[in-house]
Amino acid sequence: MPDRSRSGGIDGFFWSGGLPTGGLTDLFTTAGDKVKFIDISPLLPKLTELNPAYQAGTIRADVYRTQTDTPTIVVPNVPLVRKDLDADVACAITKTVFEKKDALAQANPAAKGISLENARKTDPVPLHRGAAKALGDLGAN
Repeated sequence: MPDRSRSGGIDGFFWSGGLPTGGLTDLFTTAGDKVKFIDISPLLPKLTELNPAYQAGTIRADVYRTQTDTPTIVVPNVPLVRKDLDADVACAITKTVFEKKDALAQANPAAKGISLENARKTDPVPLHRGAAKALGDLGAN
């Protein structure tokens, strides 16, 4: 979509993804002031009626070098595994995410938002029993 927008093939598009997204970084870099975000936050009340996972968020100006922060709607990233995944494996994966958070953040700045406080907020998806054990071990009750 960013390529088609840059070439004039489309006037706009909806996008969902982690920040920053490479295609959007490229679009803002090459198209500059011809590109802008539109505040969709007024839609949040209707969306939360559909699913409480939708939340208010912000695309900070420094992410894509825009003039101002842009209010938006976000959905948390929730890693998913099969229910029958071995609990020890799920526990190890969960602990590793927290132990390697700084390295993950170097690869993708969005990982800075990983927190024990938010780790149990997986509704409507139930927390895997192995992840629950890991979070208990890490101190998230």
